[in-house]
Amino acid sequence: MKRIAYIILNYKTYLDTDRVVKEILSFGKEEDVIIIVDNCSPNESSQELHKLYDSVPNVDVIDSGENGGYAKGNNFGLRYAEQYNPEYVCIINNDVHFTSETMDLLVGIYPNLP
Repeated sequence: MKRIAYIILNYKTYLDTDRVVKEILSFGKEEDVIIIVDNCSPNESSQELHKLYDSVPNVDVIDSGENGGYAKGNNFGLRYAEQYNPEYVCIINNDVHFTSETMDLLVGIYPNLP
């Protein structure tokens, strides 16, 4: 079981995705997993993200196979995350910034959710 599954939808902006993934990895929370969903980017995003993260523990890069929009891409990531049985799921855009303290605070607000 993973504590938090972060789902990041990527579409053409792999540099932004790379930045936020590095920020999350800097939290040092090995009990978390990061799932990058490439939403059928028409550029080199998917290939670049696979090169960067295929060998990184707790980071999975998956390809949606089609661009069905924001909701469909995130639902694809949610279904994939089920294999980790996470306590929490955090769907984030690749243009956000937050700290591990922010996540600890949010998790502290919802400690008894099923």
